[in-house]
Amino acid sequence: MQYKGFTFPHDGWLIITVLAKVLYYSYQCDQKSPQDLMALVKIKARKMKSVGDSEALVRLGKMRRAANFFLLRIAKSRRPCLIRSCILLEQALGNKLNAELIIGVKYQNEGLTGHSWITIDNQPFQEALTELMDYTIMMKS
Repeated sequence: MQYKGFTFPHDGWLIITVLAKVLYYSYQCDQKSPQDLMALVKIKARKMKSVGDSEALVRLGKMRRAANFFLLRIAKSRRPCLIRSCILLEQALGNKLNAELIIGVKYQNEGLTGHSWITIDNQPFQEALTELMDYTIMMKS
């Protein structure tokens, strides 16, 4: 059965895995500095079993959609990007992709706002490059 790009029951474990990672990184984001969080993601990625490049990108896209669902629709998070980026970075590095997590800030509505995203081969993964141009990069993994 197909539903919104997911194949059931095949992608059931992927969705459950994303839920577990959302809960895990939600907790870790509250407890650790961004530097420690990035180091933790890299350690966890080393323990993963790699899949092929094309399959890895498809899987990353599905994981991004599942993370958005849990973070935006279930948890009602206003700023889901860091947790989502940690999940995607762990998966990308575990699949031996050339990935980085980037944290940036920009001035908006008389204040600073932050955003994080991942790049694969120096290209933003499923993010609009035009929207990211306004951010000043503060940290890269």
